[in-house]
Amino acid sequence: MATAVFVQEGDVIDYTPSSAVAAGDVVVQGDLIGVAKQPIAANTAERARIEKQIKAADAALEAAEQKHTDTTAPLYDRLKQVKDDTWAGEQATGQLHATCDDPKLLEQLADVQTRMADARHDAHRLRTLVDDWRARVRNEAALVDRAKCIVGGSDEVEQHQVLMKEAEKRLAMCQAELAKVEKAIADLERQEAAVHENMLTP
Repeated sequence: MATAVFVQEGDVIDYTPSSAVAAGDVVVQGDLIGVAKQPIAANTAERARIEKQIKAADAALEAAEQKHTDTTAPLYDRLKQVKDDTWAGEQATGQLHATCDDPKLLEQLADVQTRMADARHDAHRLRTLVDDWRARVRNEAALVDRAKCIVGGSDEVEQHQVLMKEAEKRLAMCQAELAKVEKAIADLERQEAAVHENMLTP
């Protein structure tokens, strides 16, 4: 003899269809037959779960960006102080160098400083590119994670993975070029220091 199985109190039972159901449609759920009292969107529960995951991913990204800001802000402040102190010292030394009247040393100094200015301009440009490509990598990675939460989003996942790999490639190229320029700047700074030392020698 069959026994009754408790499903849910009342005359309304929760139902999440795989395809949209219109009001009045007959619905068969196991051994139960019912009628939809109102339109029911497809995969409502799954949609809610996906939206919750996306919200959590967005919150994690926002927290990471805030942590980066909190960490780097005092470092940038200190870096500015160091640069200001260095500039003040260079100004004082520059006044002494201005008294040098050796044309050969002055010519060497001008040449080194011109090349250094060009190199520093290149370094600034490359640092900007590195920051831009690094941001693009992070953005594409976040979009990949978001697309993975979407049903049928495999094409979108693949698209953003391709864009992320391209951004990673460009980032690596800019970082390599920046390393070369920074090495050249360090060499020019040593040359400048040597010229300065010679200018201060009686």
